[in-house]
Amino acid sequence: DDGVRFVRTAARRYDALLLDGYDHAGMPARLRAPAFIADCRAALKPSGLFVVNINSDDANAARFIAGVRAEFDQRVLVVDEAGGNRIVFAGASIERRVGAIERPDSLDRDAWAQLVLPFVRIRAAQHAWLASRNGAR
Repeated sequence: DDGVRFVRTAARRYDALLLDGYDHAGMPARLRAPAFIADCRAALKPSGLFVVNINSDDANAARFIAGVRAEFDQRVLVVDEAGGNRIVFAGASIERRVGAIERPDSLDRDAWAQLVLPFVRIRAAQHAWLASRNGAR
């Protein structure tokens, strides 16, 4: 389905929305639009999480992230990943502390080996973000 139409007409609310929308020219303008970001927030449950993969070289990345910050009341965590990507997490749930990072029983060890370090980096970034917010209050 078309992502813009999907979130605009969502009949239910979601725990998470994941956006990785790029074509040969970068992130399409429709996916960067403030109306789309607002529709994404509206399609989430109050504790829902909006996660976006952004190419660090995207000329529109800073403006997009600013729009997400405005829509999600500054509850936005940006994690720079190896390979030139930024992962944006937005929503009230990023304020909840993440506990131990453990391999789910259903995930084989090889798959887990590829995921554990990004999870550790995300958790470290979240802890730093929480500390900076608590210090600012």
